[in-house]
Amino acid sequence: MPGADYGFGRAVSEIVGGFTISLVVRAFAYSFGLPWMSVLFNVFSIFMTIGLIEVMPFWSISYLMGWLVGLIYIGPIFLNLPELLLYFGITLLVLYRKFSG
Repeated sequence: MPGADYGFGRAVSEIVGGFTISLVVRAFAYSFGLPWMSVLFNVFSIFMTIGLIEVMPFWSISYLMGWLVGLIYIGPIFLNLPELLLYFGITLLVLYRKFSG
């Protein structure tokens, strides 16, 4: 099972990648007069976040710790506060369940 370094790398790459793709989609949508595409992308992002949360319980503790460190390191730069708190809270909840059960 991949360790903390892989969890850290995944957190950084997903946060930066998601931010970059979001900027590109929004710029494309508004430059071509398709604001509905931005809304569609937001709905897609919500489903991807749910998918991420669903697989977190299967990650190892060290991977989750790496993910958490990556989230703390790069998250405040690229995520808004509600997203940051959501990812942080879910990660802590999954870690708590792993340690307690």
